[in-house]
Amino acid sequence: GRIGEYAVIARRKGREWFIGGMNSGGARSLQVPLDFLEPGRTYEARIYLDDPTLPTRTHVRIDHCHVTAATELTMVMSRQGGQAIRLIPLTE
Repeated sequence: GRIGEYAVIARRKGREWFIGGMNSGGARSLQVPLDFLEPGRTYEARIYLDDPTLPTRTHVRIDHCHVTAATELTMVMSRQGGQAIRLIPLTE
């Protein structure tokens, strides 16, 4: 990231990974390579992102997809928004 503009960080707990992104300025889109994941394993990505069009109190949309270490996710963050991703390994 860039100090005062945006930050993206990944942390692991057990076999699960968590990615968080925060944005300070205008809307932005970032490519996030997942090459830190265990090769040969598939993960479920639960992606939590701002969506002001949703008729809910929090305006948070939750998307799901399958990813691997070869995947590069696009992290879209609204103006002064953020995104959180939980990566859960699928059973063997």
